[in-house]
Amino acid sequence: MGEAELARARAIEAAIADPAAAPPAGDAAADEIAFGRRLNASLQAAFGPVADAPVPPALVGLAVRRPSTWPQRVAAGIVLLAVGLGGGWLLRGSAGSDPADPTARFTADAHRAHVIYVAEQRHPVEVAASEDHLFRWLSNRLGGDIVAPPLAQFGFSLLGGRLLPQDDRVAAQFMYQDDEGHRLTLYVAAFADSQATEVQVRAFDDSSALYWTDGDFGFAMVGDLPRERLIAIAHAAYEALEPRGPS
Repeated sequence: MGEAELARARAIEAAIADPAAAPPAGDAAADEIAFGRRLNASLQAAFGPVADAPVPPALVGLAVRRPSTWPQRVAAGIVLLAVGLGGGWLLRGSAGSDPADPTARFTADAHRAHVIYVAEQRHPVEVAASEDHLFRWLSNRLGGDIVAPPLAQFGFSLLGGRLLPQDDRVAAQFMYQDDEGHRLTLYVAAFADSQATEVQVRAFDDSSALYWTDGDFGFAMVGDLPRERLIAIAHAAYEALEPRGPS
């Protein structure tokens, strides 16, 4: 990495870590920076209180041997995790989406989650499809009737799902896999003031995201399959899903 690229990466990481910092002038990754900031906020909300907790007795010796305090280590770990997850993807490039466009942000978040988790071999999902509470758990967290559409006709079986942060709310990700190891993900999150839309395509460097909205939810099917096949799968999912809004 050259000096200019290194300086750019540092500036972007600083912009993610500090919400008051302006992104690098002319940088095309503003949506990536926005994602990193939202991830920081989610992690701080989830783990920030730990920073004020007393040191666990089992770790007192560890705290003495290290120069930093327990709260400082926790806070630093939160920041580094957020920068690592957000900043690591900054170097991959973006789809040129407008961060002010909620649909562009939604599909960009779905794409990032896809890239991160399809690479997992041991823990691709948080809850396996075989567990009865998968749909009930995600429905309760998202505030609607959330299910994964069957895609067996295309050779894909459901591996399971997981919960993810989405702005100040949460999102669900379902993962599918075929016999050849190809994976697809379906990203679902509340989408305020959404109007029902047909399936639309947004292209990324390594895959495509096909997205639509219906009721109070947005959906994004992400995969690196040939475009025509992915469109057919997304349309089948679109037809199979009949979401109901929060009750």
